[in-house]
Amino acid sequence: MTCHNCSCACKRFGKHRNGLQRFRCRQCKKTFTEDHEKPLDEMRLSPDRAVNILQLLLEGMGGAA
Repeated sequence: MTCHNCSCACKRFGKHRNGLQRFRCRQCKKTFTEDHEKPLDEMRLSPDRAVNILQLLLEGMGGAA
């Protein structure tokens, strides 16, 4: 992985508290985490929850999920 700041090679630097891999630039020493997976674009629901809501909508149940 390369640094967003200086485009230099980065080294693994532990894990973030949410489980994502952290990296540290060897040159500028800045740290950052890997990109988050976004299977539903910008939606913040879990995929299981989104499927459940869509099933309820298809069955004709309105609001509560």
